[in-house]
Amino acid sequence: MKETIGQVIRRLRKERGITQEEMADMLGVTAQAVSKWENDVGIPDVSQFVPIANLFDISMDTLFSRENKDTEEQVQEFLRALDEKDQDYYSEFQELSKALRKYPNHPKLLKRIVNIATVMKPKDSEQTKKVFEIALESADRFIRNCSDQGQIIEMKAKKIDLLSHAGYYAEAEALAHEFNIPIVNEHSYMARICRQQKAFSEEIRHRQESIARLLTSLADEIAELGTAYRENGQPEEALQVHLLNLKLPYAVHGEEKYHAPLYNFHSISGFEAAYCLVLLKRYDEAIDLIERIFEYAAVQCACCNDHTPLSSPLLCNISMELFHGELRMDDYLWKIELPEFAPLHDYPRFQTLIKKFKEFADEK
Repeated sequence: MKETIGQVIRRLRKERGITQEEMADMLGVTAQAVSKWENDVGIPDVSQFVPIANLFDISMDTLFSRENKDTEEQVQEFLRALDEKDQDYYSEFQELSKALRKYPNHPKLLKRIVNIATVMKPKDSEQTKKVFEIALESADRFIRNCSDQGQIIEMKAKKIDLLSHAGYYAEAEALAHEFNIPIVNEHSYMARICRQQKAFSEEIRHRQESIARLLTSLADEIAELGTAYRENGQPEEALQVHLLNLKLPYAVHGEEKYHAPLYNFHSISGFEAAYCLVLLKRYDEAIDLIERIFEYAAVQCACCNDHTPLSSPLLCNISMELFHGELRMDDYLWKIELPEFAPLHDYPRFQTLIKKFKEFADEK
C-alpha cells in the first residue's frame, strides 16, 4: 500500500533520529503541526513541501511516495561502497561527515565516525581538532537518541577515549566516574530468571554467554596492563603479564587448541610479548613465540570459518560468531611487518616463517 505523505514524514523523521520538536524548529512551524501531518489529520502547506524535502535531503518523488528506497538501505549501500575503498582514516571520516549531513543522527554513521576518531592519532592541528569535535558531537547525538542502555554505556566508554585523545582529561575523568557499576550483562540477569523458572538448560546457556564476555574483558584488561608496563619502560614486567595472559585460554578451555572467545587478546598479548622479547634482545625466543602465535592462528582461522563448536562444558553452548567473526591470517601477518620487529628481519628463520604463513594465507 502506498504511504501517505504523513507516513513518509514520520518514517523519515524517525530514521534520522529527529524529534517532532526539532523538526518543527527547523521548519519554523509548531510541533503540533508536525504531529497533525504525521497522523494524517492535516497536510503541510504547499510552501512547506520544498523545505521538508530539503530537510531530509530527498526528492519530491520520495516525499510523495513515488519511490520507496528507505534510508536504511541507502546507508547500507553507502557503507558497503565505503568499505570497498582503500583510503586513509581522514578521507573516510570526511565521507562519513558528508553522509551524516544527508542522514542526520543515523546511528550507524554516528558510530562509524566515533570508531574512526578513536583510532586516529591525535595531532596538534586544526584538522585533527575538528575531527575530534565532530566525533564528540556524534557521540553525544548517539547517546541522546539511543534507548538501548547497553549501547549508551558502550558509546560513553568510547567518548572517554575521544576526550582523552583530544586532551580534555578532566571531562574524561568525570565521565569515567559514572562507570562505577557492577560487572554484569544481560545474560547474568537472564540466568537469574531461568533459575527461578527452573529452566536450567537455558540458565546454563546464559551463564556461559556471560562468562565468555567477562573472560574477554578480563583478557583485554590484562593485555592493556602489559602494554602499560612496556610504555613505562618495564619490558620484563610487561613480558610476564602478557605470558600469563596467553595461559588464560588454556586455563578456561583445558588443552584444546581452539580458544575462540579470547582470540583477539591472544593475538595482542602474543605480539606484545614478542615485542618485549625484542626489546630485551632475546631474539630467538621472540621468533619462537611468533611461530607459536601463527600456528595457533592457523588452527583458529580454520575452526572459526568452519564454525567448529567448543567442547569445554564451560563454554560449549555460546554463540561463537559474536567472538570470532571472519578471522583471516592477514590479521596476524601485517603485525610482524611493523618496525618493532625490524631486528628480526635479518634472521633466516624469521624470513622462512613469514614465507610459510603467507603461503598459508594465500591458500585460504
